[in-house]
Amino acid sequence: MQKVALWLRPERASSIQQKILRERKKNPMRKKASFLLWFVSALLVVSALAQEKHGTNQSIDEVLRALDGSRSGGELIAARNKLRSLGKEAAPELRAYVTDTKHDGRKRAMAFGRLMEGLSATERITELRSVLTDKDATFRSHCLLEAGQLKDQALKPILKRVIESSKEQAVVQLSAAIALAAMGDQSGKQRAIRAVINNEYAADLGINVLESLDAQDARQIIRDKLPSARSEPAQATLHLAILRLDMVKKTSAEKTILLEQSLRTNKSIRVRQWAAWHLAQIGDERAAKALLKVLKTGSPESRESASRGLQIGMQEGRWTQADIRKWSP
Repeated sequence: MQKVALWLRPERASSIQQKILRERKKNPMRKKASFLLWFVSALLVVSALAQEKHGTNQSIDEVLRALDGSRSGGELIAARNKLRSLGKEAAPELRAYVTDTKHDGRKRAMAFGRLMEGLSATERITELRSVLTDKDATFRSHCLLEAGQLKDQALKPILKRVIESSKEQAVVQLSAAIALAAMGDQSGKQRAIRAVINNEYAADLGINVLESLDAQDARQIIRDKLPSARSEPAQATLHLAILRLDMVKKTSAEKTILLEQSLRTNKSIRVRQWAAWHLAQIGDERAAKALLKVLKTGSPESRESASRGLQIGMQEGRWTQADIRKWSP
């Protein structure tokens, strides 16, 4: 019966039922026999539909298991792509995964993002309000970042209330600010500036907000705070914010010049390492040559960061050892 049901799709069973109706009209004597055939074909339709639903559920379960088992960045990207292949029928399973606290907060948020894509504006508001009651701040912050990617204007009031809430953690407030910045809304800019100049633990998220908004007016505010920044971590945050704002809307060639200069001259290891990492992300010959130049002529501290940048570039396939030998000065 199962094999027959798989072969006999619902539409084919439906055509058989229609044929039976026509036969019954032509020959009333076949009424009992045709009723039996009608009943069997109906069972086949139900069985076929059940098989289809079972196959869909299996597919959803496989995607969610792959998400649960992902560890590296590449595996997470692959899991996200599989999530995007799911249709609206996956909503119940996605919602169950999102609300199950035994799963990793970031992965729950990824499932939340896919769930939100298939919802109406009203349903999105309800779902976002629901996840913001979760106890896991990491989960809440990632859900807000996922919501920002939708660029749904209907979510703005909720995001603004998160920023204004004195009870909410900084990482969650700044994630809401990033979500708003993705829509071009500057409501979170002042909160971001405060996070940067006070060197809060989520200051990097504040820099992301200012970078997204191209908040050049904030650059001077941050620069003015440099003389009063007494600790090295606070100075590093301010320098990094200024560097990243300087790089907004620059070409890769212009960025390479700024990054090489920071790599060579900045006293903060955090800023030097970020500059080296970003040169590796640019990943072209010019960026590699900038790292090689610092490796040859920079200070011992700068050379260490430059070496690490070259290694990252090779690990990520931006360039090869043969390229490095060819481009070395």
